[in-house]
Amino acid sequence: MPIVGSIANASAKSLGFTSSSDYPVYMWIIVGNNGNLWTSTSSTASSWTSRTSSFGSTDINSIASNGKDLFVAVGAAGKLATSPDGINWVQQTSSFGTTDINNIAYGADGYWVATGAGGKIATSQTGIDWTQRTSGTSNDLYSVAYGNGLWLVGENGNNFLRRATDPTSTWTATSCTLSSFPQRQCIYYAKSQAIWVIGNDGGTTGAFASSTDGISWTARTSAWSTAGLGGAFISNSSVIAFTGYDNILNATSDVESSTNGTTWTNRTLADSYCGLFAGAVDASGLLVFAGNDYNTSGVSVGVKVQSSSDGTTWTTRTSPSTTAGVYGWSICHSVGLPSAT
Repeated sequence: MPIVGSIANASAKSLGFTSSSDYPVYMWIIVGNNGNLWTSTSSTASSWTSRTSSFGSTDINSIASNGKDLFVAVGAAGKLATSPDGINWVQQTSSFGTTDINNIAYGADGYWVATGAGGKIATSQTGIDWTQRTSGTSNDLYSVAYGNGLWLVGENGNNFLRRATDPTSTWTATSCTLSSFPQRQCIYYAKSQAIWVIGNDGGTTGAFASSTDGISWTARTSAWSTAGLGGAFISNSSVIAFTGYDNILNATSDVESSTNGTTWTNRTLADSYCGLFAGAVDASGLLVFAGNDYNTSGVSVGVKVQSSSDGTTWTTRTSPSTTAGVYGWSICHSVGLPSAT
């Protein structure tokens, strides 16, 4: 899997807060390659602490929270771990065997959904006991999100999404407007705008689309000269933001923002020379993107974090690591806006 990072979105980005006084109420978590995991209780997403993840040297691809008392992280070789506080982690049986797990999300319907290679998809109501479901495809599955009673999953290699109102039952192929839906993709439901948004790494105008029901999609025009390679959607109560990068060798990141998911405006990052692919939001509405810092050869040399309260002005935050990188959908927050309900 190429080095890409994303923050788990509110479907996977969480809502609520941990209930025990023994646990931090306010917690950011970023996961990365070689089993790296960092936490921060800073309101500005800085002051990061390295934790032991229980993944050993296995890459961690994604993390999500139910916003109350459980974090779930997934990664390569079918590994899945749970934690009540983001600090102490225990490996669980994922039902994926040794198949890579690409993404994990929690929905307001009480289900966890994990997606992986070869069309594998699994559900859980506890985050600990997992059951494989029939996805209807053998293509790799990546992005997964929940919103307004609907689950959506991105399918690699064509212009299909998979949708389900009950993740334990039938997953139906749904055509979208994107010419392809490859690995670096993102799906997001913005509750405050009552709209779904999707994007991919097609690198052309129209690599964005929006929908009011998650079924019928309309292509949207990017504010960039290219659509960017991957990224993550996040939103607070007033704005949706999307980030990606123009070229991994140039490692130039961009952010676009929108108040309606239709018209997008290019924004200036505090540090554009990095590849930001993940995003999360906290209860105050702070938007945070995380990704990889690259050198002039396009090699990851650390993790970059930037934040914004309005999607327009961005601030560089303290890096969790100056050596490790991040993969997949790699950030979540334990106290987020309930945008997945």
